[in-house]
Amino acid sequence: MEMQRAHRVADPDDPVRVTIGELLRGTAARIPTRTALIEGASDPKTRRRVSYSQLLTVAEAGARDLLIRFPMGGNIAIWASNSIDWIVLEFSAALAGLPLVMINPSLTGHEAEYILRQSKTIALFVGEDYRNNPLVRRVEAIKHSLPALDFVSKLSTWCNALRPGGHPDIALPSVRPEAVAAIQYTSGTTGKPKGAVQTHFAATNVSLAVTRRLETEKGSTWLLPMPLYSVGGSIYKVLGSVWNEGALIVLPEVDEGLMLQLIEEENVAFFSAVPTVYLRILDHADFGKRRLQSLDVLVCGGSTVPEELVQKIERSFGAEYMMMFGLTEMCGAVCQTVRGDTSFHKARTVGKPLPGIEMKIVSVETGEITGVDEHGEICVRGAGRINEYFDMAEATALAIDKDGWLHTGDIGTLAADGYCTITGRLKDMIRRGGINIYPREIEDVLVTHTAIAEAVAFGIPDDHWGEQVAVSVRLRRSAAAPSIAELETFLREHIARHKVPKLWEFVEQFPVNAMGKIQKNILREEFVARQSKEGSNVH
Repeated sequence: MEMQRAHRVADPDDPVRVTIGELLRGTAARIPTRTALIEGASDPKTRRRVSYSQLLTVAEAGARDLLIRFPMGGNIAIWASNSIDWIVLEFSAALAGLPLVMINPSLTGHEAEYILRQSKTIALFVGEDYRNNPLVRRVEAIKHSLPALDFVSKLSTWCNALRPGGHPDIALPSVRPEAVAAIQYTSGTTGKPKGAVQTHFAATNVSLAVTRRLETEKGSTWLLPMPLYSVGGSIYKVLGSVWNEGALIVLPEVDEGLMLQLIEEENVAFFSAVPTVYLRILDHADFGKRRLQSLDVLVCGGSTVPEELVQKIERSFGAEYMMMFGLTEMCGAVCQTVRGDTSFHKARTVGKPLPGIEMKIVSVETGEITGVDEHGEICVRGAGRINEYFDMAEATALAIDKDGWLHTGDIGTLAADGYCTITGRLKDMIRRGGINIYPREIEDVLVTHTAIAEAVAFGIPDDHWGEQVAVSVRLRRSAAAPSIAELETFLREHIARHKVPKLWEFVEQFPVNAMGKIQKNILREEFVARQSKEGSNVH
């Protein structure tokens, strides 16, 4: 019998040739007075609300202002935390046909300087200080070393100065769907960050596909705790909410108590977060005191969670849980579960590819397509895939092969039913004695132990084996710490002996990035440093 291959052709889709500006115009024409944006303030009386007609009017004023300032075009950048002003600039740039470079407000001046230089940014809009990161002061320190940077403004100052209806003689351009809408930089955990070039076509179609699979009620309210500089924030959340013709509540940053308050007071139907945020919400003192009946669906991204936690989230929130897998290079979304999926699919898989996306799993040794349920590198092509990294031809050629496949660097499997499972990153795969070990296999078993909340496995250099398996464990609150011998016995009941970690540590918390994702590279580096310093103190 011929082996069934891990290759899923794209489900049929019906792509729309709509730009970001046209999407907003169409929605504003249909429902001009409906609320589009709500400021996530704790005091209901001070929450700024913007209707679709108001958003379009101010965004068109912003676009005309940008065209007056930058008649020759060029890349403009935003370095700020979440706000309604941030979204105004996003739509203004789209209507003006100017690519928007989106910078993480957690970055240092040195890191932002690299992005501004590499992207050839001509104008920068900067926000207020973010988590004690003095953005304005950092800009003052670096702007003189950036010769291409001709214009710097505080984002709020620019937005407040916009006059709707001003400069009616300035005609807004006809923007093509293939035009560049945004340049969004990868995290840069291996090498320098790369600018993923997103088109209007990719952004509108991916956000539409995600919104259709969410199946939220038309006109319902969504909550945005995710950072806007990310694809999950600026693309599938902002644009998805416009497709959904509802309101989007904009939080400046993740605040679990405020999220619970807003869900109750604004009748939120949907929000998404990484697993650590869900855990913190469930542990919050206000959980159980707030009415959450309006919630319809919750999405988790970043990493999968145990089946037990999926069931607990659905039971506790009273909403359906969906899993998603996305990449910046795919405009934020590749796979997603569907309504009515089993808790197994929600916990153990990241769903099946969205319409228009083709997927295959290839052997990390030969590059050939594997069989179903066999581990390999996940490769995708189709809707949403970038054509290039900005001004990085070599990096583009390494990521996208001659047949148009994006090599994601993620290790996973593809089942016969079309659902994808991720077992780790290619760079995180542990090679012990010539045998591939996938961290996810170890982590998935450990988190089923009653005392363990989270576990992260990784490889540590070893003179004899090449790499040895190590693991960092965070215990559940009030749980008694099990012995390492007990955990080793527990693991050997479920996985092969050679996969059982030889090095263990217990931690209070894991290092996370602005998205709330665990930074495994930092965890590994810190572990190795402690091992070198403490020797036998790290077990």
